[in-house]
Amino acid sequence: MRYTDPIGSLGDYIEHQLNRPKYYACPECGKKGKRKRVVERFVKHIGPLNRQSFIHAKVGVYKSRCSCCEFFQAHIEGVPYKGRYSYAVRDGVANAVIRDWMPYALVQNKMAEDHFLELSIGYVHFCFLWAHEQINMGEHWDFVLSNFSGVLCIDEVHDGDWTLLFATDPLNDFTVSFSLVEQNDQDNMDAFLQALKDQGLDVVVAITDGSPLYKDSLQTWWKDIQHQLCVFHVIKEVNKLILSGVRDIKNRIKRQGNKGRKRRPGRPTKKARQQRQAQKGRTKKEQAAFIWEHQYLIVKKQENLTDQEEQDLKLMFEIAPELKLFRQFNHQFYRLFQKGITTDLSLIYCVENGIGSCFWYDTRSQDLYRTDRRYPAACIPAGENGHSRGLGSCNPASRQPSRSQCGLVDHRVVVLHRVRGRSSDGGG
Repeated sequence: MRYTDPIGSLGDYIEHQLNRPKYYACPECGKKGKRKRVVERFVKHIGPLNRQSFIHAKVGVYKSRCSCCEFFQAHIEGVPYKGRYSYAVRDGVANAVIRDWMPYALVQNKMAEDHFLELSIGYVHFCFLWAHEQINMGEHWDFVLSNFSGVLCIDEVHDGDWTLLFATDPLNDFTVSFSLVEQNDQDNMDAFLQALKDQGLDVVVAITDGSPLYKDSLQTWWKDIQHQLCVFHVIKEVNKLILSGVRDIKNRIKRQGNKGRKRRPGRPTKKARQQRQAQKGRTKKEQAAFIWEHQYLIVKKQENLTDQEEQDLKLMFEIAPELKLFRQFNHQFYRLFQKGITTDLSLIYCVENGIGSCFWYDTRSQDLYRTDRRYPAACIPAGENGHSRGLGSCNPASRQPSRSQCGLVDHRVVVLHRVRGRSSDGGG
């Protein structure tokens, strides 16, 4: 929680330094010069939280006795030469970008709220590049190659016109490599993966999101690699489809609220208000609004529900009993990702519970259809962004959608149950 005014602020925090010897060495060549005068400098710094911090330094200005420069200043500890900000500011900005994965704009807000520092986007980017220069890449790659587990997690972070590509080892918890590019396209991704291969990285398993950039590139550089989808992104995509079905049900109930005789214009009479209060339950529009407000309960884990949320979920089922189907599927789907479950156990669970096939729900007829086809494990709805444009080759007799239509088909919501393990055709 953020407050407009800092609580317990004690004013500015100031560190005092003094460096004014009579003779001081030139920062370029080391030849000593004689002091001519003393100046005061205030350098912005990071100190206690919610306090503006400075380094107040009195330093000597020296006449150069070499050809490097005419005058130079004595060094201020913790401050780059002639710098406006201390090294602590650089470290704070670099840690926010690299360690905390914060976009540049959020880093600006964080430094302004916590330390009253108004930083430009250019300076934030400069701190990022400065931190990268401090890394000894030779020692870093020696560490990576000697400690790499064989599992590589690849992802990208978008911040305005820039994209940060990074690869990590999720088992040993360290960053393998990263690259800052202006455009997140196939060429930049291929160059990033080629750089990893050129360093001698032997990847056995790669974990990515559903981006098409990884589909063919990984097999190009590592032929026998196992490509798996990130659990977070799999759950996110499936929950998105479930909530699309909930939204269709909400819209259907809302349209039912428009039926019947239109109310006469003007303020209702006292008798009409009494009749309205005598009616039991909510109107159709109020029911639709209630479902829309509490739609997150359909995809929330059972053990995380509060008593009030369980009552709200029960009321949602009374309003639209078909929501039980989505809730049941979501509960079964989460069980596939329980800690310790293996691929064989997940497949046995799918067979025992009959969830190895594709289910789809027609919000117009309010019927559930189940196909007889088996789809590859970890199959996310096909298409460019998980949606198809029409029924296409859907068989009207069996009412089974084709594989390319596993997504939102018109007003039909298709969800895949079998999402774990690998299929015989190489699905990740």
